[in-house]
Amino acid sequence: EGSQICVNARVAEWRETREDAMAARRLLLLSFGLVLLLYIRNLLAFESGREGIVHEGGVKYTSGSRSVLQVDGFTSPLAADSSVASSEGKTPSPVQLPQPLIFDPPSLDFREEHVGMPKLAVVKVMNPSSTQMLQLTSISGDSPDFHPSFFKSKVVKPGESTTFDVMFLARTVGAVQNALYIHTSLGTFDYKVQGVGTPNPFRLRPLLGARIPLNATYSPLITMYNPYNTPLQITEMYSSGGELHLELLTGQNQGSKTLWEIRPYETKPIARANIVGQVPVNHTSFIRIKTSHSLQPSIVLPVEVEVTENTGLFLSRELLDFGIIKSGESKPLPIFVLNAGPHQVHIRSISVVPENPAIEIEYTTSSLKPGTKYSKIASITFHADRVTSEQHQSGRLVIQADDKITHHLEVSFEATVLKGSLSYEKAQTLFRVGNPPFHPVVRNLTLSNRFDVPVVLYDVRLPSYARDVFSVVNFNGPFVLPPSKDWYRVFSIRFLPTSSDCLFNVTLRLSTNASLFNIPLHCYDGRVQYSLASRDEDVLDYGVLSDADTLSKTFTLHNVNPVRITVSGFYVSDSLPYTSVELVSIQPTNGTSSSEGQQALARKPPKQPYNIDPGHNAIFRVNVTKPQQLGTFTGEILVHTSFDKILHVPVYFKTAVGSVEVVPERLQFEPAFPYGVSKMPLHARNLYPQPLKVLDV
Repeated sequence: EGSQICVNARVAEWRETREDAMAARRLLLLSFGLVLLLYIRNLLAFESGREGIVHEGGVKYTSGSRSVLQVDGFTSPLAADSSVASSEGKTPSPVQLPQPLIFDPPSLDFREEHVGMPKLAVVKVMNPSSTQMLQLTSISGDSPDFHPSFFKSKVVKPGESTTFDVMFLARTVGAVQNALYIHTSLGTFDYKVQGVGTPNPFRLRPLLGARIPLNATYSPLITMYNPYNTPLQITEMYSSGGELHLELLTGQNQGSKTLWEIRPYETKPIARANIVGQVPVNHTSFIRIKTSHSLQPSIVLPVEVEVTENTGLFLSRELLDFGIIKSGESKPLPIFVLNAGPHQVHIRSISVVPENPAIEIEYTTSSLKPGTKYSKIASITFHADRVTSEQHQSGRLVIQADDKITHHLEVSFEATVLKGSLSYEKAQTLFRVGNPPFHPVVRNLTLSNRFDVPVVLYDVRLPSYARDVFSVVNFNGPFVLPPSKDWYRVFSIRFLPTSSDCLFNVTLRLSTNASLFNIPLHCYDGRVQYSLASRDEDVLDYGVLSDADTLSKTFTLHNVNPVRITVSGFYVSDSLPYTSVELVSIQPTNGTSSSEGQQALARKPPKQPYNIDPGHNAIFRVNVTKPQQLGTFTGEILVHTSFDKILHVPVYFKTAVGSVEVVPERLQFEPAFPYGVSKMPLHARNLYPQPLKVLDV
């Protein structure tokens, strides 16, 4: 009986334990079912929310691993398609928590920033959850203008925050907007960023779009402009990536500090970049330039070069940059092309798109042989005086060839036309050389800026051969000329001739922020030169006068001075009776006087004094009538001009009794067949007492 009671107690205990286990099992199954139901629900919600999501700008986002390049802690995409490759090939979209991530600021607007000038901003990320930990995995984007850094902390506790940096590096002028994608343990969130690129103040530009064949070299010249009124010193210049090498223009490994010193408002080449296409790959790197200026200590230039195994035609440059061209100026740039194919290629045409009358194309060669060197195919000249519309000109040149692989190439061009002029008083640039002893002359030079923008004059230079005669004094540059019609005294020119033969022209070169300007300086003595109809003669020789007829010969006065010369009168020697001088015409040196001017002279020749403008000639006729007495007559005509100069023109003739008879007086040829040659003798008889020489028939 006791045993039976013990067994019954054990059975009851077992039943109770079994019922407790069954209850626990049912509770476990119920919990698992609820978890599974929530998982399926979230999965369906995720899949339904993912389809058809396209972010602003029409760019789809893909997740996964990505090849990046780090620049001072910042990342830049290297993928050619500007997307992140997903391991599963799908496109997840940002998911939303019941309370999403909080960004401060909510979106990032960099506003305006110069091209190549990095601008940094800090973004704060807050975990809004009160219970869940937030793990920040990575940041990615598909715009090369925005570069995110790493998170300060990858794990964010509930209610706490961390930060990351975003650098805006504008590559082109204009607005750009995109999104950064924040990958977390709770999903992916997008963060909108935008900015506006403005022209680089140093006139630097990213080196983008170059394409070279395998084993070829891309070697662009880097030119920099100093926009400040103080010298700009480049302190450091380096590149990222082992493929990009920087070289000094001297070709040496080291150089003096002056190589990288840029004077105020000067444009100067500073280095040459070199990329050798050893491996077919897309090279992406950066060039960083550090300067001594505190406001802009660093400049970053992106460099992108495609190296391809394909053959065909390749351009040596991706852009024809004519820079700033002032009115009336023309600037040529060459086009070099490499034929990396197996056959000779012929250039069919080069056209401008859209049509631009300012562009002139001069072909150099039409055939390109295969090789490893670039050949010049044309010279492209931009004429600023042909621009009638906007100041900034741009377009592209389309090169057509008979190559099957590369039947056409395109290269962009751009130019900025500066309308206006830098005016000066011409009289201030004229210096007369008198008789010794010589005394120095100091003359103020005034300038007027007729452009629409201020012109800053920072340097005035003379050629070395003229510094013994000319010198620049009283110049304290840089000097700012505001746009106006007013005249400003900028500097002075000191002139001291060393001899009376110090007659030459000198070009005074003005270096400004706009361009280089040349002002000619002229040395002159005020003398005029004369010439006769026959260049071999220097005397007006009339030969022998035998009758009462009047003979005429001409001489020409040449004004080679930069000022107007006045012929005040003529004086004929007393030894030359019956001799007179009259003006025939005044015309430019090239002899293309206007018919209107000639007709005016024919109707009413100008009275004395006669004015001969610079670069003009005055033709005078000397009439001689035979005197009654016989003999030899020699003398001269004295031409009185301004500056108290007298020109001596010698005259010679003889008088004699006699004549020259020509027999027959009339030449009558016999009839002849077409193309037949008929001849008749012509005789002359000398009736003078002395021999005569026939000079012309």
